Amino acid sequence: MEAIKYNLLNSLNEDLIDIITDNSIISVTDALGRIEYANHNFCEIMECDAIRLIGETHELLKSHLHSDKIYKNLWQTIRMGKKWQGILNDTSYTGKPFWLDTTIIPVKNNVENTIKYVALYKNVTKSYLQNNQLKESNIAHSKYRSIYQSINAGIIVVTDDKGNVTEWNKGAESAFGYSKVEILGHPLTVLMSKKFRKKNIKELLKGINKIKRNQKADTIEMYCLRKDGKEFPVEFALSSLSVDNNDFYCAIMLDITKRKGLEDKLKQKTKDLELFLYRSAHDLKAPFSSAEGLINLLKDEEVNERVTSLTKMLDTTIKSGKVLVENITQASVISTKKYVPIKIEFDKIIENVLKVLSGTKDFQLYKISIDIESYHCYNSNPEWLNSIFQNLIQNAIKYSKKPTKTFTPRIDISVKALQDEVVISICDNGQGINKVCIKKIFDLYYRANIEDTPGNGLGLYVVKNIVEDLNGKISVTSEIDKGTCFEIVLPNLL
Repeated sequence: MEAIKYNLLNSLNEDLIDIITDNSIISVTDALGRIEYANHNFCEIMECDAIRLIGETHELLKSHLHSDKIYKNLWQTIRMGKKWQGILNDTSYTGKPFWLDTTIIPVKNNVENTIKYVALYKNVTKSYLQNNQLKESNIAHSKYRSIYQSINAGIIVVTDDKGNVTEWNKGAESAFGYSKVEILGHPLTVLMSKKFRKKNIKELLKGINKIKRNQKADTIEMYCLRKDGKEFPVEFALSSLSVDNNDFYCAIMLDITKRKGLEDKLKQKTKDLELFLYRSAHDLKAPFSSAEGLINLLKDEEVNERVTSLTKMLDTTIKSGKVLVENITQASVISTKKYVPIKIEFDKIIENVLKVLSGTKDFQLYKISIDIESYHCYNSNPEWLNSIFQNLIQNAIKYSKKPTKTFTPRIDISVKALQDEVVISICDNGQGINKVCIKKIFDLYYRANIEDTPGNGLGLYVVKNIVEDLNGKISVTSEIDKGTCFEIVLPNLL
């Protein structure tokens, strides 16, 4: 090998000797592209010793990572006996990529009278990666800027990791009233409503923390502030991006002023409707009560059998009407009525409900068990709790099976008042509910077994709304001909 090196160097001209002197990475390849010599520095870059390299094809000179045009130009040049210069790229034996500023000179070995190729290299991997990263960064930054500035429909605001505005689009300029010169470099808080600023910053920090944990940030609503002092609501999604190893946050906003206005109108219409239902139901109670009184007077009169039959039918109709009016009243005031939580006495509520329902047909034949375990004082709205028990117990009676000598309808009422919540369960051994119907039973006006059972489809709807307004949960399990069990968990409103 040293003989090859000596003979080769003797055959080089002064220009080549100068190049070799200035470069410390050298390889020699034969006419077929096989490595005959590789110095220590070349072996270091390849991460392989010379013994393994000698005799192997020089992969750098035929690297598949280069285009055909570069590769063809390289070989056309050196086969014509001319010097070739350029950047070549390859990977080491451990898979590390590198870039070499390469000069290849064809020489004739006088000893063997064959053509060889001397390649001298300068390692430019570090500068190549830096330049390439800078180029990509500039391209990306330019693309981002073009995108931000060209979008007019939405509001896009970009800040650095300190919360200062670095970019925004025409939509943001139009929405906030500031020019780019006036806003760039200023903190994002300038664009926030002073009234809701603390809350907005808190929500933003939550979103940023989620992004840092690689979680998706929630959509945020906040009130923003225009240059002229006017406030307006926005909804926006927060995302992050990195440019030149610096973190930025992008808020894509949507002005929801019109939507908020419609929501406010809808809320007002809902309140008006609830008030109308409440007053209508309240006004209907008086005539129903009067009619019920008249029916009771007729019952005391000596009349024929047909009149008695019609009186009973009318009595049933009026009672159904009273129940409907009561349910409408409850449904209309659930979401609007304000109250202060007070201590709940479950035994008195259940006792009162059973007293109201005691006039139900065959009520005395029902076996009703009550189990109340009050480990802690429970506070809530007594009227709403009364409505829950009344509707669920009435539902159990309504869908019970007829009492017989061998079958006794049963209703089991259980209450467990714990420290943070109360667990209420009302179970029966009645008809049960079909699995297909279970998902629908809480819907407004939905009724199962319409032909067989009287009702108006409001009871369970009222119960579910009360439970939700109390931030609780309700579940139901049922089996046909075996019975149904409702379980309600309500937090303690201390």
